[in-house]
Amino acid sequence: VILMDLEMPGMDGVEATGRIREAEKNGDYRTPIIALTAHALKNVHERLLDQGFDGYVSKPMNTNTLLTEIRRSLRMPDKSLEPAPVSSISDPQTVDKEKLGNLLLKMELLLKQNNMSVLDSIGDLSKLLPDSHLFDSIVRQIRQFDCVAALLTIESICNEFEIDR
Repeated sequence: VILMDLEMPGMDGVEATGRIREAEKNGDYRTPIIALTAHALKNVHERLLDQGFDGYVSKPMNTNTLLTEIRRSLRMPDKSLEPAPVSSISDPQTVDKEKLGNLLLKMELLLKQNNMSVLDSIGDLSKLLPDSHLFDSIVRQIRQFDCVAALLTIESICNEFEIDR
């Protein structure tokens, strides 16, 4: 995904997008381009789509709005905000609840800040939650920038393993 500012020195975002679209004509891939602009006029969005943009976000931008537009531009499914179903781990007593609780707290703080360095915690989480579809759910949610759903999944994990937060 390219986040394209419309007002740049030398070449504006519309011209840059036009050049990218021209270069893509012979290929079989289209790079999603989202326009970023301070112009929030009613007809701007439609005009930008006609000029080759896949999406539009006005400035100042809200992180959730940007992430929603990225998901839409990538044609990612809009996942429900429901927490993941209860895990099928055969023996939850074998999980180190203290380590899991500390890791989930760290992940929760990063998710609340929309800080995608939370991806760095996935390896540690996989060691603590082997063979869990809760792990699969939270990884999918984080990779899709769905911080709200990931937070709900963390809550489900804490409830399942009786971890106080």
